[in-house]
Amino acid sequence: GYGAWQAVEALHPETEVLYVYEGSILATIDSENYILTEGDICIILPSQIHNLIQLGHIKIRVMKLYPIINLINVQLEKNIYKKSDIHYDFLLEHITRMVDEDTEKKKGYELAVTLSAGSIMLYIRRNLPQTKKLDVSPKKLAQRTSFMVEINAYLEENYQNDFSLGEIATV
Repeated sequence: GYGAWQAVEALHPETEVLYVYEGSILATIDSENYILTEGDICIILPSQIHNLIQLGHIKIRVMKLYPIINLINVQLEKNIYKKSDIHYDFLLEHITRMVDEDTEKKKGYELAVTLSAGSIMLYIRRNLPQTKKLDVSPKKLAQRTSFMVEINAYLEENYQNDFSLGEIATV
């Protein structure tokens, strides 16, 4: 839905698709920072550790696409799609269909939303440029995610305190 928040995400099986209607948001995905602004689309795959922080007033739609297609080991060349990108129109068309169907709730809307979600996931798998496929087990991904969540929690609790690398290493 629409939202304004700060969220830390852990490993999960769904793919997230964010569409920014207005305002801007800071997205940290696998330790890379991106500023998303009006019209931007962001795709976050199941294997990606991410954090979202609102930057002032925002209006954003976040769709969680449950694993119709397994994307756990897929790695995209990029996560952010702007209006000038060749993939943008396809993604926006299906995001718009999902939002409209969910808003109007016509008979069979659940199936229509599922079909659009499946179309986006298939498009991700077939058409979006990918880097080398990850060859990491779900167990290793869960361990990596757990470690990153612990580090983030420690930093959030202690950001105002002085601490050394050695102190962080003992956490």
